[in-house]
Amino acid sequence: MKKLWDEYNENLESPDLYIDFGLWSLIAGAVGRKVWIGDERSKLFLNTYTIFVAPPAVGKSAVTDRILDLLFRLNIDGTYSKGEIQKYPDPSDLAVPSGPNCITKPKLVTLMASLGTASTYNSEPYLHASMMLCLREFSSLFGSGCDPKDVMRFLVDIYDCKPYQASTISRNTDTILNGCLTILCAT
Repeated sequence: MKKLWDEYNENLESPDLYIDFGLWSLIAGAVGRKVWIGDERSKLFLNTYTIFVAPPAVGKSAVTDRILDLLFRLNIDGTYSKGEIQKYPDPSDLAVPSGPNCITKPKLVTLMASLGTASTYNSEPYLHASMMLCLREFSSLFGSGCDPKDVMRFLVDIYDCKPYQASTISRNTDTILNGCLTILCAT
């Protein structure tokens, strides 16, 4: 797989380390909450938060854009969309549910709460809300008027795969059960 990945990115002028971490993030996002290590009581999921930190023009966004392009083209039915992507696809239509490359925390909570991917584990239904984000700028999660501490609490709870519930004056309560978020971003 690494060889195919390297061939796919041979003309990408980004540091090899960024390209490699792009692949590992893509894999983590693809498996979501369907794969873990450990036993039933102490599951450790593969979700990661990878942030490329470097000055402008190093190639951070080139990698996140490449991953996002792949995510938006892989459909749940196994087909691959060719041509130009005209708009942000519905996450439920994608093989790896993915959010847009610029999203605020309230919108992310609503989006993850609406996901409900059913799998089977031990012949029982297993519902989870796994998602991957590729952000050109990590700061997009911190919308205007947003409390940074609230965003950080959300990220910690979701990273720990804990249930998350949010309520605002303007909308109902959103609940994320069995959430798993993988983030690849730049800053």
